[in-house]
Amino acid sequence: ESLDGEIGNGHLEGSGKAELKNFHLENFGLLLEVTDLTIPSFYGFDTTMDGTLVFQGTPQAKDIRGEITIKRALYGKRSDLKNVTISSASDTKPGAPKSGEVSIFGDTALNIHLSGKDRLWVNNNLAKLPLEVDLVLRGTLSHPILLGRIEAREGLAFFRQNEFQITTAVVDFIDPERPK
Repeated sequence: ESLDGEIGNGHLEGSGKAELKNFHLENFGLLLEVTDLTIPSFYGFDTTMDGTLVFQGTPQAKDIRGEITIKRALYGKRSDLKNVTISSASDTKPGAPKSGEVSIFGDTALNIHLSGKDRLWVNNNLAKLPLEVDLVLRGTLSHPILLGRIEAREGLAFFRQNEFQITTAVVDFIDPERPK
């Protein structure tokens, strides 16, 4: 029914329920709240966040929704442009279900808002930029879609021993399914 504990130097509280009928899961609900959760190397960022997530539904239709506020993030990993590769969403990852397979949670719908604007930085050999993030994670667990915007209002970029002043930089994540 409930849990309370420490995780990643932060605090976790949760509560939930599951309804069974003839030993079969009818529906369920789980509410998780985290405060000051620190995740080292979250997509390369050392990140601290607060958030609330709700996981609920039935075995046939389930969703995760919530709000995550990024309180601090730093990407300080040295990057080498010669080794940068861009992979498509169809690339198979180790441990991922094979084509045509869907894990028990793979069809879980997502609607998670991620935001943050203070103490978010890229600070490495390529750039020194403060960031603002306003993103929504949609789609499903097996096929997530990131929508929204990442902005830098000022900063520095470094390329071939030259320093460039950044006045504005924007990365927009648009819906790939949106009609053109």
